Amino acid sequence: MTDQNDKAAPGSEAELDALFAEARAQTTAPSEKLMARILEDAHRLQPSAQTLPGTVPPIWSRIHGALGGWPIIGGLTATVMVGIYIGFSDPTLVQLQGLVDEDVEISDFFASDTLFFEEGTS
Repeated sequence: MTDQNDKAAPGSEAELDALFAEARAQTTAPSEKLMARILEDAHRLQPSAQTLPGTVPPIWSRIHGALGGWPIIGGLTATVMVGIYIGFSDPTLVQLQGLVDEDVEISDFFASDTLFFEEGTS
């Protein structure tokens, strides 16, 4: 399109415009086989619904999913059981088993917990 002196060759703009116009005028549609394969892939990759709209999974399934599965639930259960044991066990048992030589004191950290359960107080 250009000669050796970097000058535009005569008529090159018109020829290019004609070629671009011809290319724009040509429209090619994809073949039916190609469209069928594209639609098949699209249907295959569509996410499938796990539950029907408007239905709610059971509460235990939601709790199980929220906590992170059975290993977490097992650890949480063991922790709760140890907490209940420590909470209800008698602190004097430590002294009876010979693990501590000193006297064990029982402190009432929650002295105000009976405030709402006693009658006649205001």
